[in-house]
Amino acid sequence: MSAKKDVAMLIVYAIGFYGVLASSFLLGDYLRIISLECTSCGGNNVNIMLYRSYHEFLGFPIPAYSAVFFGLFMVFSGLGQLGKMGRESVFKLVIAFSLLGLIFGIYLIYVMLFVLKELCWWCLSMDFVLALLLSFSIFKIHKRY
Repeated sequence: MSAKKDVAMLIVYAIGFYGVLASSFLLGDYLRIISLECTSCGGNNVNIMLYRSYHEFLGFPIPAYSAVFFGLFMVFSGLGQLGKMGRESVFKLVIAFSLLGLIFGIYLIYVMLFVLKELCWWCLSMDFVLALLLSFSIFKIHKRY
């Protein structure tokens, strides 16, 4: 395995780790274990989505889904690093899951902008890194990793 290929898998892993970490903070805020405040929005609670009617899907908090979702990127990367899954397969799965995540993220951005009229910066940061991951994976597939 070349170092270049290892770095690509580490990037996927790092983005997955960030998503799990951010989702865990939002889940902790939702469960009232911690309190996240936004200094750029007048000290309001960061995760405004969680205290409105958009905080759950099928009875589970959205940050729990998000943590599992981003954790899958870490699993895919780990399987690629261990040689249990081909690199092309890893990047194709990452592209598919990134697209699904971005579609749901666009829906939530719509809700934030036009229904709630407030933004969750943590949520937007996860959408941003998901878009980066999608772009990176498309580039790696195009360049044949």
